[in-house]
Amino acid sequence: MEEDKLKDIFEGFDPELTSDSLFMSRLRRSMEAVEIVRERQAELRRQGGRAVVVAAITGLAVGILLSLMLPWLGDFVSGISFNLPGGEPVSLNWTVIEWGIIGLASVLTSLNAYTLSLARHNH
Repeated sequence: MEEDKLKDIFEGFDPELTSDSLFMSRLRRSMEAVEIVRERQAELRRQGGRAVVVAAITGLAVGILLSLMLPWLGDFVSGISFNLPGGEPVSLNWTVIEWGIIGLASVLTSLNAYTLSLARHNH
């Protein structure tokens, strides 16, 4: 009974077969499209690698330059004072704040260098 139902389903099945040349033409176009995508991915990977190197060098350079400016930055930041509403001065660890400023500046510069490097290669 099951077998008869399956025979009935497939009895009218007669797919139209395309010619060999049409099939080969479609296959060739598909293979070319795959190759174009593969080449583009490889190029994007190279560009991303270059952008990472540019960002790392830029962040390192900014970090070193700002670290060399640490004494000046320390004098600038230590001149800032806060008082509580009762008149008592607030004591802050300025060294941590100075290093935080240097780290933040290095990270932001690196991110901008990475973005600009990618944008330059894409246009």
